Amino acid sequence: MEIFALDSFEVSNAPEWNCPTCSRGILQVSGSLRLEDTAHTILYRSDESFEPEYAEYNVIGMLKCNRSKCSETVMMVGTGFCDLDQGYVDGEWTQYLTNYCKPRFFQPHLNVFEIPAYVPTEISDMLKLSFAVFFCDSDSCGNRIRASVEIVLNHIGSPSTRVTVNSGRVKAISLGDRIKALTETHDNIKELLSAIRIIGNDSSHSETSISRQDTIDAYTMVRFILEILFRPQVDTAEIYQLAQQRIAESEARTQAAQAPI
Repeated sequence: MEIFALDSFEVSNAPEWNCPTCSRGILQVSGSLRLEDTAHTILYRSDESFEPEYAEYNVIGMLKCNRSKCSETVMMVGTGFCDLDQGYVDGEWTQYLTNYCKPRFFQPHLNVFEIPAYVPTEISDMLKLSFAVFFCDSDSCGNRIRASVEIVLNHIGSPSTRVTVNSGRVKAISLGDRIKALTETHDNIKELLSAIRIIGNDSSHSETSISRQDTIDAYTMVRFILEILFRPQVDTAEIYQLAQQRIAESEARTQAAQAPI
């Protein structure tokens, strides 16, 4: 997921994102990214005090999967800016202007991580909704990751409601209380769930937005939880039976060879 931590990239050097459709190919820019001056840039570009670094762009481009059996196309929309960089050009240290792009939206959306087929559909669908807003709205992304945790708890049998004793009304149980109520069977994921809950809460109630790294950390913990809870256990009975059979056969041959004639 390190590639998704990048906030921006050089327009001439797009990251090697995996294809969202086949998951095997790499998305490559089809042609080149198109940079269009924003209205603010157009207005002030003719001003004598305007510097190239002040320029802001809207960026549009098509990406295409490099795997011929797939060839999926992905539309990318983003914002752009110009910055003064420095480095060696033709053997000389010099300064130069570089255009950068901050991706904001992909259609179809990119997958921040590949969701295994064994993950229940409801959880998978909610995580995909979070992927769709990963680049453009970290707070919404955090909320949807938190919602996926609620669905995880549904699947492992943690009740989401309770009936109050006095009124007999059905009352929702908070996510924090649902996590605390988990039995010892799930002690190994309680801290992970609590950390994701905190990130989700910050995305809803914090005065400042959560960061992209916050959502990536949440995804890292979600992946581990999904593997612990839903990854099919390997049936080892047959392989152990095979080993026992081969040992028994070997012992039988040894005994036959040592038997008196």
